[in-house]
Amino acid sequence: DHAGHHHQEDFDEHIWLSPKRAIMMCDAICREICALDGENAELYVQVFKIGDFALFVYPGEMFTVYNKRTKENSPFKYTMVCENSNAYGGYIGPPEAYGENSFLYEIAPAHDSFIAAEGGDMLYSRIMELADEIK
Repeated sequence: DHAGHHHQEDFDEHIWLSPKRAIMMCDAICREICALDGENAELYVQVFKIGDFALFVYPGEMFTVYNKRTKENSPFKYTMVCENSNAYGGYIGPPEAYGENSFLYEIAPAHDSFIAAEGGDMLYSRIMELADEIK
């Protein structure tokens, strides 16, 4: 019993304290958003804030450069990046990773990725805007 409130013995109402449960909640929210707006399902990025912790959610397999940038520039003390949520956008790399002349990895549009070459930068910019909005 904490200062006037109590818990049911078989259920902990503090579900937001578990990163595993936070990811499960994010996935459930993502599925519902995608069901409501399927036309844009592959384009959703999200940021969920719990105190000093934030979960950044991307719709594909982001290249490490984006994950690292997200963590380094996050306005939150603790940051976790979740990939392949909402829908699968394929590999999402920086523009220089697309095409025949790539020295990193050749991403073939419509085969390896369903997002244009500039899409990774656009997703990153939008997710950071969301983070600043909810900080």
